[in-house]
Amino acid sequence: MAGNYWIKLYTEILDDPKMAMLDDHLWRRFYEFCLVAGKHNKGGLLPTVDQMAWLLRVSAKDLQDDVTNLVEIGLLTEDNGYTIVTNFSKRQTKMSDAERQVKYRSALHKEEYYCNEPVTERNTTALRNVTQITDNRIDNREEGEEKKKVTPPAPSFSINQTGDGFVTSVFSAVTGMTAIPGGDLPKVLPAIDALRSKFPTVEGMTAYLKPYYEFWQTKKTKDGRPFSKSNCAWLYDCGLAGDPLPTDKKPNNARPDPTCPACKGLGLTRKDLDVHDPNFGKLVKCDCVKVREEVEV
Repeated sequence: MAGNYWIKLYTEILDDPKMAMLDDHLWRRFYEFCLVAGKHNKGGLLPTVDQMAWLLRVSAKDLQDDVTNLVEIGLLTEDNGYTIVTNFSKRQTKMSDAERQVKYRSALHKEEYYCNEPVTERNTTALRNVTQITDNRIDNREEGEEKKKVTPPAPSFSINQTGDGFVTSVFSAVTGMTAIPGGDLPKVLPAIDALRSKFPTVEGMTAYLKPYYEFWQTKKTKDGRPFSKSNCAWLYDCGLAGDPLPTDKKPNNARPDPTCPACKGLGLTRKDLDVHDPNFGKLVKCDCVKVREEVEV
């Protein structure tokens, strides 16, 4: 199948947090992948890394690293050994009649506004007529045609409230990733901001969060697979809450005397109390434990 000569590019990319977090290298590489997908013309499916390396005149190793980084962010998707530009097929579908009418109306408006002829009553009347005609064409669609859904704009997230690169510096220092995964971006940013009052320096917060990230890499899902690097629950579920880690130092609590006749080495016993006593039947710490707490064990 012949490749496409062009692909659609949306201006809303300027407001996309995932794209805003990319460095210049990955920003360019992502658009190169989009162009390759358009040339390949298979619904966003990309050729092999070796084929793309030849096409882009770069090394296959460097290109594979870029693919891995973009997959972690969510801009590329891997499925059964194939790499696909996420949502490429949906974004590149042909425009509907309603979309074409909107673009046609916009073009007419610009022609009226930017023509060399001075603005007159005739011009403004013609502009109102064009607007009314095109509005009616859009509203009077045939019965059963689905109206275009208006998607509310995505919420904007402050990359760093202080503007000094603190959030991205901490995240990169802890994980080694060049950008925060887009799916977890709304949780990662407020989590690091909340911890900043306790750890005001990049070095201090990195030292605090690094053990959480390293421990998370050792955990596995129920089916035995390691957690994805793009899953940042280690930060907003564990690090933010200050959950204990296996490497944390724990106090050496005194152990019961295994030869104690009262508790038989359990460390707990019941006192001989009246049945009406509020502590009747309750387990309490055995005296042998209390003695061993007072001396070095």
